Amino acid sequence: HYTNSYAQDSKDMQRPIKFRAWGGKRMIEWEEYQQDNLAPWKTISIDNFPLVHMQYTGLHDKNGKDCYEGDILRFDERIGNVVVVWKFDGFTLESRKYSESKENYERRSLSNATRLEIIGNIYENPEFTPSSK
Repeated sequence: HYTNSYAQDSKDMQRPIKFRAWGGKRMIEWEEYQQDNLAPWKTISIDNFPLVHMQYTGLHDKNGKDCYEGDILRFDERIGNVVVVWKFDGFTLESRKYSESKENYERRSLSNATRLEIIGNIYENPEFTPSSK
């Protein structure tokens, strides 16, 4: 059972606008949004569980997989895993390899995503998040 409320129009964006959402038990993929004829810019809940929306970055990983906010990518041994996050004016990659403090996040350019591999996401694979290492 889906519920929607209007948020904003996104027709003037340059990259394809796609979303996925974490529904508490499973990931709702872009194809499901389209199949159910839901506009991605609407606030949606399933069975009264508010969804956590993740926007497509416009990039793919080294295997051609769409890269979304909340994805976890393997960077290298020194940096470890990084997470795709939205910060102020755009997407970035963050690592907490050396510190558990949010103030000490190490940031990397999202353009690195095209040479990295997505290994999971923060909801379905919390064991891969930088803070769990």
